[in-house]
Amino acid sequence: LAQNTTGTFFINQRIEEYKNGKQIFQWDLNDLAKNNYFAINTTQHMFDKKLAIDQFHLNSIQLLPNNKMLISLGYDSGLVIDRKTKKIDWVIGGYNDQFGITEEMGTALHHTPFLDIEKQTLTAFDNSIIKKKSRVIEFTLDLKNKKIKKFDVIHDEGQFSAVMGSVEKHNNIYSIGFGSRDIGKFDFIEQTKDKRTMGISFSQKYSSTYRFYREL
Repeated sequence: LAQNTTGTFFINQRIEEYKNGKQIFQWDLNDLAKNNYFAINTTQHMFDKKLAIDQFHLNSIQLLPNNKMLISLGYDSGLVIDRKTKKIDWVIGGYNDQFGITEEMGTALHHTPFLDIEKQTLTAFDNSIIKKKSRVIEFTLDLKNKKIKKFDVIHDEGQFSAVMGSVEKHNNIYSIGFGSRDIGKFDFIEQTKDKRTMGISFSQKYSSTYRFYREL
Protein backbone atom coordinates (compact mmCIF):
# COMPACT_ATOMS: atom_id res chain seq x y z
CA LEU A 1 0.00 0.00 0.00
CA ALA A 2 1.35 3.44 -0.94
CA GLN A 3 0.18 7.04 -1.34
CA ASN A 4 0.64 9.37 -4.28
CA THR A 5 1.28 13.12 -4.08
CA THR A 6 -2.44 13.85 -3.75
CA GLY A 7 -2.72 11.56 -0.73
CA THR A 8 -4.63 8.85 -2.61
CA PHE A 9 -3.84 5.29 -1.57
CA PHE A 10 -2.89 2.80 -4.30
CA ILE A 11 -1.69 -0.78 -4.48
CA ASN A 12 1.95 -0.41 -5.43
CA GLN A 13 2.64 -3.49 -7.52
CA ARG A 14 6.35 -4.11 -8.01
CA ILE A 15 9.10 -6.33 -9.32
CA GLU A 16 11.99 -7.35 -7.08
CA GLU A 17 15.13 -9.25 -7.98
CA TYR A 18 17.52 -10.88 -5.51
CA LYS A 19 20.96 -12.43 -5.73
CA ASN A 20 22.54 -14.29 -2.81
CA GLY A 21 19.87 -12.90 -0.52
CA LYS A 22 20.53 -9.28 -1.50
CA GLN A 23 18.10 -7.14 -3.48
CA ILE A 24 19.75 -6.03 -6.73
CA PHE A 25 16.74 -4.58 -8.57
CA GLN A 26 13.34 -3.09 -7.83
CA TRP A 27 10.74 -1.50 -10.08
CA ASP A 28 7.30 -0.34 -9.01
CA LEU A 29 4.39 1.87 -10.07
CA ASN A 30 6.17 4.99 -8.83
CA ASP A 31 8.79 4.35 -11.52
CA LEU A 32 5.96 4.07 -14.03
CA ALA A 33 4.55 7.44 -12.94
CA LYS A 34 7.97 9.07 -13.36
CA ASN A 35 7.76 8.12 -17.04
CA ASN A 36 4.49 10.10 -17.38
CA TYR A 37 2.62 6.85 -17.92
CA PHE A 38 -1.09 7.19 -17.21
CA ALA A 39 -3.76 4.57 -16.51
CA ILE A 40 -7.39 5.17 -17.47
CA ASN A 41 -8.98 1.91 -16.30
CA THR A 42 -8.78 1.79 -12.52
CA THR A 43 -10.80 0.11 -9.79
CA GLN A 44 -11.03 0.76 -6.06
CA HIS A 45 -11.36 -1.74 -3.25
CA MET A 46 -10.31 -2.26 0.35
CA PHE A 47 -6.68 -3.25 0.80
CA ASP A 48 -4.91 -3.33 4.16
CA LYS A 49 -7.92 -1.53 5.70
CA LYS A 50 -7.70 1.36 3.24
CA LEU A 51 -9.77 2.20 0.14
CA ALA A 52 -7.08 1.93 -2.53
CA ILE A 53 -6.84 2.34 -6.29
CA ASP A 54 -5.90 -0.82 -8.19
CA GLN A 55 -4.45 0.51 -11.45
CA PHE A 56 -2.94 -2.50 -13.21
CA HIS A 57 -2.64 -6.27 -13.16
CA LEU A 58 1.11 -6.83 -13.29
CA ASN A 59 1.16 -10.52 -14.15
CA SER A 60 4.40 -11.44 -15.93
CA ILE A 61 7.88 -10.27 -16.89
CA GLN A 62 10.48 -11.37 -19.45
CA LEU A 63 14.19 -10.64 -19.18
CA LEU A 64 15.58 -9.39 -22.49
CA PRO A 65 19.10 -8.81 -23.87
CA ASN A 66 20.93 -5.52 -23.22
CA ASN A 67 19.53 -5.22 -19.69
CA LYS A 68 15.95 -4.73 -20.84
CA MET A 69 12.73 -6.14 -19.40
CA LEU A 70 9.26 -6.74 -20.86
CA ILE A 71 6.48 -6.10 -18.34
CA SER A 72 2.85 -7.15 -18.71
CA LEU A 73 0.32 -4.79 -17.12
CA GLY A 74 -2.66 -7.05 -17.79
CA TYR A 75 -5.66 -4.75 -18.20
CA ASP A 76 -3.52 -2.06 -19.81
CA SER A 77 -0.46 -2.70 -21.97
CA GLY A 78 2.92 -4.33 -22.40
CA LEU A 79 6.06 -2.24 -22.09
CA VAL A 80 9.82 -2.59 -22.27
CA ILE A 81 12.03 -0.78 -19.78
CA ASP A 82 15.76 -0.23 -19.43
CA ARG A 83 16.67 -1.84 -16.11
CA LYS A 84 19.51 0.61 -15.44
CA THR A 85 17.61 3.85 -15.96
CA LYS A 86 14.08 2.43 -15.35
CA LYS A 87 12.96 4.48 -18.33
CA ILE A 88 10.43 3.11 -20.82
CA ASP A 89 11.77 2.09 -24.24
CA TRP A 90 8.35 1.46 -25.79
CA VAL A 91 4.72 0.67 -25.02
CA ILE A 92 2.25 -1.45 -26.95
CA GLY A 93 -1.47 -1.39 -26.21
CA GLY A 94 -3.54 0.66 -23.80
CA TYR A 95 -3.84 4.43 -23.49
CA ASN A 96 -0.06 4.94 -23.84
CA ASP A 97 0.29 2.78 -26.99
CA GLN A 98 3.01 3.82 -29.47
CA PHE A 99 2.37 1.25 -32.23
CA GLY A 100 -1.10 2.16 -33.50
CA ILE A 101 -3.09 -0.70 -31.99
CA THR A 102 -6.58 -1.01 -33.54
CA GLU A 103 -9.75 -2.25 -31.84
CA GLU A 104 -9.31 -5.68 -33.44
CA MET A 105 -5.77 -5.94 -32.06
CA GLY A 106 -6.57 -4.67 -28.57
CA THR A 107 -6.79 -6.98 -25.57
CA ALA A 108 -9.20 -7.06 -22.65
CA LEU A 109 -6.84 -8.50 -20.00
CA HIS A 110 -3.76 -10.25 -21.33
CA HIS A 111 -1.20 -12.63 -19.86
CA THR A 112 2.36 -13.79 -20.60
CA PRO A 113 3.37 -11.61 -23.56
CA PHE A 114 6.57 -13.05 -25.04
CA LEU A 115 8.94 -11.11 -27.27
CA ASP A 116 11.12 -12.93 -29.79
CA ILE A 117 13.89 -10.39 -30.40
CA GLU A 118 15.30 -12.05 -33.51
CA LYS A 119 11.97 -12.44 -35.30
CA GLN A 120 10.52 -9.29 -33.68
CA THR A 121 7.29 -11.08 -32.82
CA LEU A 122 5.22 -10.49 -29.70
CA THR A 123 2.86 -13.31 -28.67
CA ALA A 124 0.25 -13.00 -25.91
CA PHE A 125 -2.79 -14.70 -24.37
CA ASP A 126 -5.78 -12.35 -24.64
CA ASN A 127 -8.48 -13.22 -22.09
CA SER A 128 -10.89 -10.99 -24.04
CA ILE A 129 -13.19 -10.66 -21.02
CA ILE A 130 -15.55 -8.28 -22.83
CA LYS A 131 -16.31 -10.58 -25.77
CA LYS A 132 -15.86 -13.72 -23.61
CA LYS A 133 -13.87 -15.44 -26.32
CA SER A 134 -10.23 -15.86 -25.36
CA ARG A 135 -7.53 -16.05 -28.01
CA VAL A 136 -3.79 -16.11 -28.64
CA ILE A 137 -2.53 -13.21 -30.73
CA GLU A 138 0.81 -12.42 -32.35
CA PHE A 139 2.29 -9.17 -33.63
CA THR A 140 5.17 -8.95 -36.08
CA LEU A 141 6.81 -5.64 -35.16
CA ASP A 142 9.17 -3.07 -36.56
CA LEU A 143 10.70 -2.08 -33.23
CA LYS A 144 12.97 0.60 -34.66
CA ASN A 145 10.09 2.56 -36.17
CA LYS A 146 7.43 1.41 -33.68
CA LYS A 147 5.13 -0.07 -36.30
CA ILE A 148 3.04 -3.23 -36.60
CA LYS A 149 3.99 -5.11 -39.75
CA LYS A 150 1.54 -7.99 -39.29
CA PHE A 151 -1.16 -9.13 -36.87
CA ASP A 152 -2.21 -12.78 -36.51
CA VAL A 153 -4.81 -14.56 -34.40
CA ILE A 154 -3.09 -17.84 -33.60
CA HIS A 155 -5.89 -19.44 -31.58
CA ASP A 156 -9.59 -18.55 -31.52
CA GLU A 157 -11.80 -21.60 -31.00
CA GLY A 158 -14.50 -20.19 -28.72
CA GLN A 159 -12.93 -21.01 -25.35
CA PHE A 160 -13.09 -18.38 -22.61
CA SER A 161 -10.97 -17.80 -19.51
CA ALA A 162 -12.09 -14.95 -17.26
CA VAL A 163 -8.86 -15.09 -15.27
CA MET A 164 -5.38 -16.53 -15.73
CA GLY A 165 -4.28 -18.05 -19.05
CA SER A 166 -0.85 -18.32 -20.64
CA VAL A 167 1.07 -19.03 -23.81
CA GLU A 168 4.64 -20.05 -24.63
CA LYS A 169 6.10 -20.21 -28.12
CA HIS A 170 9.03 -22.44 -29.05
CA ASN A 171 9.94 -22.54 -32.73
CA ASN A 172 6.60 -23.27 -34.43
CA ILE A 173 4.87 -24.75 -31.35
CA TYR A 174 2.42 -22.74 -29.23
CA SER A 175 1.71 -24.13 -25.75
CA ILE A 176 -1.51 -22.62 -24.39
CA GLY A 177 -3.03 -22.86 -20.90
CA PHE A 178 -6.64 -21.77 -20.39
CA GLY A 179 -6.54 -20.69 -16.75
CA SER A 180 -10.02 -20.70 -15.23
CA ARG A 181 -11.50 -22.25 -18.42
CA ASP A 182 -15.00 -20.86 -17.90
CA ILE A 183 -16.11 -21.95 -21.38
CA GLY A 184 -14.52 -24.69 -23.46
CA LYS A 185 -13.19 -28.23 -23.43
CA PHE A 186 -9.44 -27.96 -22.88
CA ASP A 187 -7.29 -26.78 -19.98
CA PHE A 188 -4.10 -27.01 -22.01
CA ILE A 189 -3.28 -27.47 -25.67
CA GLU A 190 -0.33 -27.38 -28.00
CA GLN A 191 -0.64 -26.35 -31.62
CA THR A 192 1.20 -25.11 -34.65
CA LYS A 193 -0.20 -22.23 -36.68
CA ASP A 194 -2.15 -24.78 -38.72
CA LYS A 195 -3.58 -27.33 -36.27
CA ARG A 196 -3.91 -28.48 -32.66
CA THR A 197 -1.50 -31.32 -31.88
CA MET A 198 -2.42 -32.11 -28.26
CA GLY A 199 -5.10 -31.28 -25.71
CA ILE A 200 -5.50 -31.97 -21.97
CA SER A 201 -8.70 -31.61 -19.93
CA PHE A 202 -8.75 -31.93 -16.14
CA SER A 203 -11.35 -34.30 -14.70
CA GLN A 204 -11.70 -32.34 -11.44
CA LYS A 205 -14.21 -29.52 -11.83
CA TYR A 206 -12.28 -26.72 -10.11
CA SER A 207 -8.78 -27.50 -11.39
CA SER A 208 -7.04 -24.86 -13.47
CA THR A 209 -3.69 -23.97 -15.04
CA TYR A 210 -2.32 -20.75 -13.63
CA ARG A 211 0.85 -21.04 -15.69
CA PHE A 212 3.05 -23.75 -17.12
CA TYR A 213 6.67 -23.97 -18.27
CA ARG A 214 7.66 -26.15 -21.19
CA GLU A 215 10.91 -28.08 -20.72
CA LEU A 216 13.06 -28.17 -23.84
